[in-house]
Amino acid sequence: MTYQEYLTDHGITEASIQKFGLKNETDLMGTNSVVIPIRNSAEKPIFNKYRHLGADTVKYTADLGSHASLFNSQVLSQSSSYVIICEGEIDCIRLDQERIVAVTSTGGAGSFNEEWVSLFRGKDVLVLLDNDEAGRVGIEKLL
Repeated sequence: MTYQEYLTDHGITEASIQKFGLKNETDLMGTNSVVIPIRNSAEKPIFNKYRHLGADTVKYTADLGSHASLFNSQVLSQSSSYVIICEGEIDCIRLDQERIVAVTSTGGAGSFNEEWVSLFRGKDVLVLLDNDEAGRVGIEKLL
């Protein structure tokens, strides 16, 4: 699958590609990846996460030294009364396209850090993780 096919299949628009700084990268073996820049709450880049598109590769990797971070966390300072915690950056970007306030952990369904809880004070929080074992376990952990 190509970079453009993947983004098109997930309904990601050119405006979102630009907004979130998504890029295409091809490694030495010819495997395409979607490069997802991870930024802190001040929108400063802190590392890149890679969604590998090859069938024979791991799905995700990240730059050496990276750690679970809250993707799209700057939306928490908005005046919205709610926020959705979803599973994955691409889901979060897709929700953002629809003007839905959403964040996700860069570490996957089971990696929500307790230190992030205070960021959600005063908001109704909806948890929408994938309907698989990791998602179910992640929901239990979050609740």
